[in-house]
Amino acid sequence: MKLLIAIKKILKENYRVIIFFIALIMILNYPMPYYISTGGGIENLNKKVIVENGYKQKGSYNLSYVSQINANFLSYTLSYVIPEWEREKVNDYKISDIETREDVEERAKLSLNTANDIATIVAYKTAGKEVNIKELNYYVANISNPNIKLLKIGDKLLKVNDTSIINFDEIKDIIKNNDQVKVTVLRNNEELVETVKVTENNGVKEVGLSFMEAFDYEVTPKVNFKFNKDES
Repeated sequence: MKLLIAIKKILKENYRVIIFFIALIMILNYPMPYYISTGGGIENLNKKVIVENGYKQKGSYNLSYVSQINANFLSYTLSYVIPEWEREKVNDYKISDIETREDVEERAKLSLNTANDIATIVAYKTAGKEVNIKELNYYVANISNPNIKLLKIGDKLLKVNDTSIINFDEIKDIIKNNDQVKVTVLRNNEELVETVKVTENNGVKEVGLSFMEAFDYEVTPKVNFKFNKDES
């Protein structure tokens, strides 16, 4: 009981200071429509990337990287003080006006995964190793049609008008021959369907969707990731 009374007394005597610090924290963490590139570095990968029976080479194999953070009021302000910190508008990453920040970041993940897959496949083929591309998948990468309400960037395309898509040309043929199409996607292990009206732009029929390729593949030997004990 005495402890509760003491706490109430402290709060009563210092409520202005407490309110000030709460407001200050909220202001400093207020999100800004920017990304901040804070610089990066170079990391030697010789001890992390081990190629069994690989080519002999001199020197080191290094990874250069740049760190990017979502800006808040504090980091945005600091970017005017710290020369190495660069500001980039989120809008500069948007393909259409209806995109959100989450859309931009989801597309960035798709692009990174696809780039990593292509690099792996090219490296294996160059080394004369086995690459088995089991399936080519398509993911929604951009939505420019404001009438599309259900589909999201990152959805895996399954069917268009009940036709399973295994080649992008199939999508174009279906759109070309219909006034509207039924698009089926997979998100979080759930199938979702939206009917989209086909429009014509400069003689080309479109639905306001673009897709990014992704590979389902196997390589031999497999890629093994090894980490030091202090890494996760």
